[in-house]
Amino acid sequence: MKPIEIDVFCKMKFLSNVTFSPKGSSACYVVTQIDRKKDAYVSHLYVRRGGEEFQLTSFGEERSFQYLDEETILFRGKRDEEKNPLVSKFYKISLGGGEAKLAYTFPIPVMQILPLKNHDLIVVGQTLPGFEELYLGDPKYLAAYEKHVKENADYEVIEQVPWWWNGTTYTKGTYDGLFRYNAANKSL
Repeated sequence: MKPIEIDVFCKMKFLSNVTFSPKGSSACYVVTQIDRKKDAYVSHLYVRRGGEEFQLTSFGEERSFQYLDEETILFRGKRDEEKNPLVSKFYKISLGGGEAKLAYTFPIPVMQILPLKNHDLIVVGQTLPGFEELYLGDPKYLAAYEKHVKENADYEVIEQVPWWWNGTTYTKGTYDGLFRYNAANKSL
């Protein structure tokens, strides 16, 4: 058997996270491909509805999404030059077309949102060791975290069994946590 060549591998597209709308009238999924020039994975959301397939997003970083209803998808994205690397932004987009609109901004890394009936949310977000209260969004607390990161940029202290995360870093005690988002005052 002949080994796969890198150029052939880079042309392959990978399908993931196939999710049906609440009533099953459409399916949304992630299509990922390698961008050799950027040395990165590029992912977009696609939808299949009524026998037709179309690309829904175009910025190349959309991987996490969920249906809000039959016509609306909520996805995590990066549409602007956010200065705070911890901030997570979620956008709503209609399957009928149009631009994605900013729906939620969180001061911590957020992986998933679960809507509640009263418009509040359950949010799965990350807590960082020593800075567990970053979710409050206090600029002074964020500045202290950024100072800590800058001062310790040359080394890493490993205090527990580390897990390597997809070639990027150790998990270093970062934990997932559940938060309740209050829609009335827009806070976690």
